[in-house]
Amino acid sequence: MHEKEIIYTDESSVFCDGESGELGDASGHPRIYLTFKTDTLVCPYCSRLFKNKTIKNQQSFKKNNEKK
Repeated sequence: MHEKEIIYTDESSVFCDGESGELGDASGHPRIYLTFKTDTLVCPYCSRLFKNKTIKNQQSFKKNNEKK
């Protein structure tokens, strides 16, 4: 079993249609659109991991400012 890649983005939403097979076959899943509510999303079909760099930075900024 190989480890899933992490897809980093600055967008507020992403789509996932699964991974293509090694031969380029259509072994994915129906395309779905996902919206970030936290800095991390996991596709419910294929478990592909998406991370939003912008939201993570905003959360860190809020945490740092709350401590002051």
